Amino acid sequence: MSKSKNPNRNARVGKTRAEMDAYQRFINSRMNGNAIEKTVDDKEDSKDTRGSAIDAKSTPEDKDVTPKSVKLRVTDWLRNNYVNGIIVGVAVLVISGTVSFYLNTRDDLNIAKRDIEDLQEDVKTLDEKYTNTIENYHNTDKNLELFKTEVNKDLEFINKKLEDINTKIGN
Repeated sequence: MSKSKNPNRNARVGKTRAEMDAYQRFINSRMNGNAIEKTVDDKEDSKDTRGSAIDAKSTPEDKDVTPKSVKLRVTDWLRNNYVNGIIVGVAVLVISGTVSFYLNTRDDLNIAKRDIEDLQEDVKTLDEKYTNTIENYHNTDKNLELFKTEVNKDLEFINKKLEDINTKIGN
């Protein structure tokens, strides 16, 4: 593998079983048949991170060693406790749905309350207008009766004058 200016650690690929055996044979041939013992056992499942030698709790005094990332710890926990993970996920969904329902219902009730208050004000305004209209009608009715009375008096007066004129002309 050639060295580059910016090596990408994520691009590294582990050796296959055949490559490790070939490397072991090469080392043994250089050591004149003396086998080299393994210092670390090979992992059987490369996705399983439970067997990590580095753990935040195991080496608190070693400041150069970085602990497992949160993503790895969550992945391990979910892999080991998938039933609990499902229960927690369902609980989170139920709780978030309940909170969302409560907030939406509260907002809807506030809107309905404001609409009811507006309608009450409109009804009060209409009641006042209706009362004013009835009062105006009664006042108009009184004025009309007064007008009729005055007109009748005037007509009686005019009829009396006409009779007086007719009697003077007829004599």
